[in-house]
Amino acid sequence: MLQEPFPHQLEAEKKWTPTWRPSPPHGCVTADDLLKAHPEVLPVRPQVGIAPKISDAEILTLAVMGPLLGFDGERRWIRHARSHCRGMFPHIPGQAGYNKRLRALTSAMCWLTCVLASRCSAFTDDLWLVDSTPVECGRSRETAKRSDLAGWAGYGD
Repeated sequence: MLQEPFPHQLEAEKKWTPTWRPSPPHGCVTADDLLKAHPEVLPVRPQVGIAPKISDAEILTLAVMGPLLGFDGERRWIRHARSHCRGMFPHIPGQAGYNKRLRALTSAMCWLTCVLASRCSAFTDDLWLVDSTPVECGRSRETAKRSDLAGWAGYGD
């Protein structure tokens, strides 16, 4: 049974500000180095026009940091990043600009994910861990009796 918080706890939550400040992410440095070494994975930029104030590596790093810090929506993450991460990212675009740049970098994000994953020690492991929603199977007695997994999966004969 869930308990309702006391009024003073609600006030404390409203006034709470995080004391943790993320340090400059090493992933940004790695991503920047990789993208400089392989410019062919980045979208082509026109020769003339306004130069972007934030690099592609910084956009990709922001895209990774949001979910890792528990933000499930771009709007909240960008608002938080603009107020708390200015030291690391001085020119964070608004949501529309961020979204436009991030969508243009989809193929670069896929490439970068594969390269970084291949550098992890778990990449060559024989054991893979998968996080998914459990799917119920063999609930009825008849299904459990005729299943090929009977006797192996903890149900059946």
